[in-house]
Amino acid sequence: MLIDLRGATLERRFTATEHEYRAKVAGRGPVTLLAWPSSSRIQSLTIDGKRVKPGAAFDVPHGSDSKTLPIVVTAADGQTTQTYHVTLSR
Repeated sequence: MLIDLRGATLERRFTATEHEYRAKVAGRGPVTLLAWPSSSRIQSLTIDGKRVKPGAAFDVPHGSDSKTLPIVVTAADGQTTQTYHVTLSR
């Protein structure tokens, strides 16, 4: 899994073995999240409960001081999942 943020900076480098992350939002501008599963053999990818295509830009609705985004990758078997959380804060 790879994650890229625009408009925010992860506090530490992303690794697929860690599942909890924090990011600092730069100013009041928009935040965009991109996620790519490490395998092309997945059934689905959701960010904040919305299904997205791997690598597609996901605009984060972020009106509060803190927001946690769950990123769920579902394997091709439809049952195995990996969940990552990115908490955005201003």
